Amino acid sequence: MPRIAPTTYFPFLTCEWKTEGGDQGHTHASLQGARDGACIVNYNQAFLEAAGLVPSIIDTCHFSVTCDILSAMLWVHWRESKEGYVEHYARMISHENIRDADEDKDNPGMRKFRARLRNILEWAQGPRLELFRSAIAKMPADAQHKAKRQKTSAS
Repeated sequence: MPRIAPTTYFPFLTCEWKTEGGDQGHTHASLQGARDGACIVNYNQAFLEAAGLVPSIIDTCHFSVTCDILSAMLWVHWRESKEGYVEHYARMISHENIRDADEDKDNPGMRKFRARLRNILEWAQGPRLELFRSAIAKMPADAQHKAKRQKTSAS
């Protein structure tokens, strides 16, 4: 089973950073995030199926952040299969100003944003990690051996 990248196995969160004054802002970053998210959910789906599992949308979903100097957006990416046709989706679940408009030092919007990121990290280190560990254990021995060889040659 190929990896997403030579040193990346099962990403759960990616980030696209753009400058506020440049020619590429949140729109460009969200398109890049959608492309990356689709690639990652497809990879997660293929990996879990290769392990003999029937993954749910939650099992294969991916999160991304887009950011410029003024604001940050949190996205969730997933895929659905309908009658053999796969559709990819991305939905913004949070958009917060990095600096609160009222100059509030606590910036409640960013506190909420960071809390969501902590929830994603907790999920990734808990149920999601256990799922992928169990999938690795269920992989056919020849696939595990091949993955070990790839890791050794990439080191």
